[in-house]
Amino acid sequence: MPWLQLPDHPAIEMQPDETLLQALHRAGIIWREACLNGVCGVCACQLKSGSVHYATRKPHGLTSQEQQQGQILPCIALPASEQLLLGKPSYPVQHRDLNGL
Repeated sequence: MPWLQLPDHPAIEMQPDETLLQALHRAGIIWREACLNGVCGVCACQLKSGSVHYATRKPHGLTSQEQQQGQILPCIALPASEQLLLGKPSYPVQHRDLNGL
């Protein structure tokens, strides 16, 4: 199974058909989102290591330059390697209290 890692957070075991954003939410990590279709770019972040694919979708929310610089859209990105490391987004990453749900 693929593993997703964020700085200062425990690694998240992913399902192969799960988007990065779905895995982040399942782990209780609050991540900015809007369209969930790869169009708006709100969820964009830096992929520090590993690789992703977008299946049949296209990351319209990123310019080709942003993609070349390693930016990805977690809302539609699927794991294409066993280990993925995301950079911190430009806003504070928060955890939801999953025990209180």
